[in-house]
Amino acid sequence: MADAGQQDALDAIITMLEDLTLYSLGSRYAQPLKGTPIWELKTRSRGGQKGGARVY
Repeated sequence: MADAGQQDALDAIITMLEDLTLYSLGSRYAQPLKGTPIWELKTRSRGGQKGGARVY
């Protein structure tokens, strides 16, 4: 991802995973997907590389 010019998104993903490791589902990035047992990590940013960063 870094080689493809997506460093902002990569940094956001690393931050979200670190927060998840520390706080589990209490992470500020953890959001349940309605109607499913699946959770996602997503930034609160809108638009751009960082705003589109999600982990499922």
